[in-house]
Amino acid sequence: MKGFLSFLLIIFLCLLSWGLYNGNFFIEAKVIINSIWGIIMLVDLYISLTLALLFICLIERSFSKTLPWLVGMYLLGNVASLIYLLINYKKIKNYFKIEEQL
Repeated sequence: MKGFLSFLLIIFLCLLSWGLYNGNFFIEAKVIINSIWGIIMLVDLYISLTLALLFICLIERSFSKTLPWLVGMYLLGNVASLIYLLINYKKIKNYFKIEEQL
């Protein structure tokens, strides 16, 4: 599972690099915000990030430990959530008493 999370992080970082190199974030963000489906996708993204943050709160049991992840996730999106999962993989496994299957 940890290998799969690492794979997802690498893929996402490659996509971000490609977008930053080939696109103009500010111009393309205006197109997204001016589109109904763009707004729906952004709302969906931030709902998903908030659910991931609730999961982090559950694991960390401390707002002060969750706050940096809140900032990171709302600025970087799922890059931060993948980093959190990788850093805290063992803690999460122990919290849920998960045996490694893969």
